[in-house]
Amino acid sequence: MKSVLVISSFVGGSNVGGSLAMKVLPQLGLRVSLLPTTLLGRHPGWGAPGGGPVPQNLFEGMAEGLIANHVPGQVDCILTGYFATAEQVALAARMISDHAVGRVPVIVDPIMGDVGKGLYVDETVADAIVSELLPLASVITPNSFEFWEIERRLRHDVKHSDVLPERSEIRAQLARYREPFARYVTSVHDSGHVGIMGDRGQGDVMFAARPFIKDKVPNGTGDLAALLLLQAELNGQTSADDLDGLVHVLHQRIRMNEVGELNAVF
Repeated sequence: MKSVLVISSFVGGSNVGGSLAMKVLPQLGLRVSLLPTTLLGRHPGWGAPGGGPVPQNLFEGMAEGLIANHVPGQVDCILTGYFATAEQVALAARMISDHAVGRVPVIVDPIMGDVGKGLYVDETVADAIVSELLPLASVITPNSFEFWEIERRLRHDVKHSDVLPERSEIRAQLARYREPFARYVTSVHDSGHVGIMGDRGQGDVMFAARPFIKDKVPNGTGDLAALLLLQAELNGQTSADDLDGLVHVLHQRIRMNEVGELNAVF
């Protein structure tokens, strides 16, 4: 059984972030360890979440325990998600640099914000993700908002059009600037459809989409997309047909359970 170290949020009553990973990855046949960046009662979308960021001394102590037990040096993949502070990003980057880079895939889900919500992490966190984590990444999985934030923070020339659909704008930007890591941009809209655009740096950009779901889309769908992309990367399922199958699975799974959370049962 392959194993994954997830560095992300823990949200006790919601199926998002690291909490979702702890539920979904074992169902996909992967053993998972979690280094939590937050300890929350529920997703902030429900209201005051309770809890808060993991204090830096506690975060460092947990990281030291994982390192002492050889977890970062023995896992088959590392996935990063939500960070509460730039200091957490810096520590995660050191751990990854010391134990994972060049040995296993490093998948960075650069959680910063979303369309209609804007940036929902501190500017220092967003900057640290781009400057410290992206250079270590094998794969990144931003949503469309985060993709443009990354482009801007990398000081790339960002071009928007009043006439081109989002799919065409993102495809053009991917072609304009090549990166050493694979890029999967989620929540890309195109003519009533939404999907994932993938660029593995080999000259061909893939796109797979399904009809846009207007109502009752639960929190955590981007987190679920990152987990499915992680599984695909570990299994070598990176073709255009594989991406289409992944988007099909994601579309089928975007539904709420009886308490309004993303259904985490596969």
